[in-house]
Amino acid sequence: MATVKEEYELLKAKILAGKENETIHVVWHDQERKRKQENPKKSTRMSIDCRTPDAWSAMQMEKERYFAVAIDPHIAIEFMIRALREVDDAKLREWLAEGHQQEGDLLPGPPKAVIPEWLR
Repeated sequence: MATVKEEYELLKAKILAGKENETIHVVWHDQERKRKQENPKKSTRMSIDCRTPDAWSAMQMEKERYFAVAIDPHIAIEFMIRALREVDDAKLREWLAEGHQQEGDLLPGPPKAVIPEWLR
């Protein structure tokens, strides 16, 4: 993510390139994060763009597991929150460094090269 100064410079360059009439959407990430944490409107709904039909199906099936086991939707949501909290930032960064080609992953891209055991 860029700083306000960096974005300002980028916007100036776009204006000079003749793109001053294009529509943009500016998001203040720190303010948006704070708003979500405080939840001043007491929102209870969430929308997520899964990016691909396969990811959407996988997300729905995993979500349904929680609802099927917990029966009570409030408990299912609590279980999903607990599961999301289980993985810390270090583990997420480790997954990024490893690449995304684990069995069952849905991200596009070529498979991660695997070095055969005899070559190690």
